Amino acid sequence: MMITLADLPGLLPPVIAAAETVGEMLAAEFARRGGPRGGGGHAEVDAEIEVMLREQLLALLPARLLQHARAMQISGESYRLKDTPTECQNMLAKAGYDPDRWG
Repeated sequence: MMITLADLPGLLPPVIAAAETVGEMLAAEFARRGGPRGGGGHAEVDAEIEVMLREQLLALLPARLLQHARAMQISGESYRLKDTPTECQNMLAKAGYDPDRWG
């Protein structure tokens, strides 16, 4: 099934649910007895979140996933998913995204 531009708004609820799950995972990690796992710029939960997001997001939208932290690409369809918020914000701004109009 080819996803069109008109299909994209329907992807928002499951993407929000995935983001909420990430928040719950981070909260649980920091609530662990002894604090979060890992150190020195690496946290175990980061890898767990990356795998979970990759599986969930690519199931919603076949795409190339550009992961900043690991500098890897997964081949897919004509869409690209980026995992770096600043890069995403810059792409949206260049595309004419108006946060006052779209929320």
